[in-house]
Amino acid sequence: MLAVRRSGLAPGRTCASRRQQLGWTLGAAVRPEVPPPAIVSPAPASAASASARRDAPSGAAGSPAPPLTRTAAAGPAGPQATSLPTAFRVHRISGDGACMFRAVVQGAQYATRGKPMPPESEGAAAHNLRLAVVAELRKRRDEIEPFLPGIAADFDEYCRTMSHPMAWGGEPEMVMAVHVVGRPITVFHVPEQGGALEPIVTYGEGLLESGLAPICLLWSGAHYDLLLPAAGQA
Repeated sequence: MLAVRRSGLAPGRTCASRRQQLGWTLGAAVRPEVPPPAIVSPAPASAASASARRDAPSGAAGSPAPPLTRTAAAGPAGPQATSLPTAFRVHRISGDGACMFRAVVQGAQYATRGKPMPPESEGAAAHNLRLAVVAELRKRRDEIEPFLPGIAADFDEYCRTMSHPMAWGGEPEMVMAVHVVGRPITVFHVPEQGGALEPIVTYGEGLLESGLAPICLLWSGAHYDLLLPAAGQA
C-alpha cells in the first residue's frame, strides 16, 4: 500500500474521521521533526486566507510571487528532509475547480522536463490526469471504497462525479495521483497566524527512498498552487 506521512493537518475536502481512516489504511506515519521553511517575504494572499474560499484563484496563473525559503536548522536526517529544496517560488494555478489536478500535472511536467507546460496546455493535461485518477480509483476500489461513504454512498456515482471537470479533488484523488504520476507529492501550508511554511503531508513517501524528488504543492485551505525550486535550487 502507498505510504502517507502527515502532521496534524491534512488537506482536502474529506471529513476528519475519513481522513484518519484513510491514513491508517495507507500506512500513515507520524512525521518526524523537519526544520520548517521560513518565509523571507510576505506570504501570498491565498495562503494568508486559509479558509476564505474553496478553489478560488490566488492570483493570475503563472504570475510571480515572493520566494519562500527553508532554514537550514539542525534536525533528524531522512529522505523527506534531504529531498526538499531549500527555497521555493510559487507558480500560480488557475482556480476553476481543478486546481489540484492542474498543480500536479504542472509539477510532474517540471520534474521531467525542467519547466512548466504552457498555460494553454494545462487544462487538457489536468483533465487527462483527472480521468487517469478516476480509472485508478476504480482499479483500487476494494482498498479505497470503505473510506468513501462520508462523501457518497455509491462508489460508481462518486467516480462519475469526480470525472466532472470542475469537481474538487480531495485526499483519495491525491493518493491515486501518486500512483498515476509515479512521484511523491508533498503538501505545504502557511499557518493562519503567519510564520513558517510547513510541510503537512507527503503522499507516496516510500518513493522518496528511490531518489525521486516530490512534487510540492502549496495548500491554502481553498486552493492549490505549485511550489517550484527557486533560482539556484536543484
